[in-house]
Amino acid sequence: MASDELFLEVETMMFVIAELHAFNFMQDGECAGMSKDLTFDDCSAFGSISWAAKRLGMSKDQFLRKRDNLESEGFPKRDPLTNYYHKADVDAWIDHRRRIPDALTDAISGIKPRTEVDLDAI
Repeated sequence: MASDELFLEVETMMFVIAELHAFNFMQDGECAGMSKDLTFDDCSAFGSISWAAKRLGMSKDQFLRKRDNLESEGFPKRDPLTNYYHKADVDAWIDHRRRIPDALTDAISGIKPRTEVDLDAI
């Protein structure tokens, strides 16, 4: 085989390997040849299944396996018009499940306004 032919064959193989690598490369729900999941953007009010899974700290497969149980515990269902999760609803569900409230909230709720006077104490 001539050196020019060998060089062309190696160059072609390197191109094919680079293309395969680019196609298989995954990053934040984005894969070459597929559009990026725009629901991960901060300005999006709605989130995809991948977004909801990530918000709960799960893989997409884990989320799909647990979705029925989550929904039975009040996790919001997807919006029928957009077929996405409303991010505020998901966050409200997460906040509602908190077991320990913020210390500042408790401290503020125990403070009486200064204008209140206990006339019975006089």
